[in-house]
Amino acid sequence: MIRIGIAFAFLANSLTAFIAPQDFLNLLNASFIPNIIPIASSLFVVLIGVNDALVAILLFSGGRAARMIEWWAIVWLIGVLIIKATGGGYLDALEEVAFVSMVLALVTQPEVINR
Repeated sequence: MIRIGIAFAFLANSLTAFIAPQDFLNLLNASFIPNIIPIASSLFVVLIGVNDALVAILLFSGGRAARMIEWWAIVWLIGVLIIKATGGGYLDALEEVAFVSMVLALVTQPEVINR
């Protein structure tokens, strides 16, 4: 069930990137990201939406690829946490710690989580 919940979080973020991209643009532009990526922030938001959609689909589907996707989700969520923290969204960054912890539990304790 944790995997499904995380998948829904990624789905919601993907939809937000396409329906309300300004939310992501505001977040990105307040962080250090525009200074280090060689593409426009608006294109980066599209890439975020695609990434999050793919992660959501793969998490929903489970299977053998799930473990690899869970590790990618951890890396991605840590990146989101850093972006939120450097953009001044400290409480939002704290929320990301919860998501990272849940996915980390999926990866490190499958025998407990998948009972």
